[in-house]
Amino acid sequence: MSTSMYNTTLLGWEDGTFYPLHIIAIVCILCSLIASVVVIITSFKTHKKRFFSWSLSDRFVVYLAVCEMGFNFVHMFDHVTMVITTDHVRPLELCQFYAFLMVVLVFTKNLLLVTIALNAFLLMCFRHQMEFGSRDWRLIAGVLVLPLANGILALSSEQLGPAGAFCLIKPGLSVFIGATIVTSLILFVNTTLYLLTWFHIRRETRRIRSVIGTQAQSRSAHVEAAKTMTLFITIFTVQWWAVVVYGIWQILTNDVPPVVFILVVIFTNIGGCLNLIVFLSILKKQRGTLALRSNLTTPSADYRAGALSKKNESNTGQTSI
Repeated sequence: MSTSMYNTTLLGWEDGTFYPLHIIAIVCILCSLIASVVVIITSFKTHKKRFFSWSLSDRFVVYLAVCEMGFNFVHMFDHVTMVITTDHVRPLELCQFYAFLMVVLVFTKNLLLVTIALNAFLLMCFRHQMEFGSRDWRLIAGVLVLPLANGILALSSEQLGPAGAFCLIKPGLSVFIGATIVTSLILFVNTTLYLLTWFHIRRETRRIRSVIGTQAQSRSAHVEAAKTMTLFITIFTVQWWAVVVYGIWQILTNDVPPVVFILVVIFTNIGGCLNLIVFLSILKKQRGTLALRSNLTTPSADYRAGALSKKNESNTGQTSI
């Protein structure tokens, strides 16, 4: 079995793209890994409360960063080993171990993004937020059970191993089903929910403006929460569009240009950077909201001066009596 699993061609060796492919991947993975670490550390530094008392968006950012960091860490060993040995990862058991972890982590992250998309849709259309239980146990169990079962099934059916440029799903029908179809389905579901959510956001925003005016400084909380969650849906589209294009291209021609696969390598390995962009956007909104509340609750200089003047007049009057 071990010999047959290594019949896969070493991608990029014949056309001279082997080293550029892996070096680009390692650079992207390093950037993503650093970004994920920054997100996790900054998240805990900027919150004084316990983790499960944070807002749902803040917790989602951390969950995604943990998944991305785990994926980057494993994938880094994968690519570095292949560059050093100029061969597939050996022994087979190590390659399958890498593949299993990456399948579980990628699937888990994608289910998290589907959950976010669904929650944003429910929040915007029905003003109902999904209940994830104490310490998010329902969410964690829900996004882990299916990926683990899928990984175990793929491992037991010998579908995990050398894939040409890394350790993942073996080339063939499994790649078509596990990458192209599943990714396309998730992309379709997320895009549909995204469009429906944004349609309702625009309608709700117009309704609010008609009631409180175009100069209003605040909007409904559920509108802002839904808008924040749609950012997560956007990063999924940016990260995985190249995989869908590559899969469809391979079905149609079976002769995909190397540049298309390099795009796959770049975009699939920058998830941590994309998550950092969402995190910074949320942080900016939160600081803007805090500044707005501070301005609304802090008395103006004129008001304070007037109050002080009245107080002095009152004290003078009391003294004269």
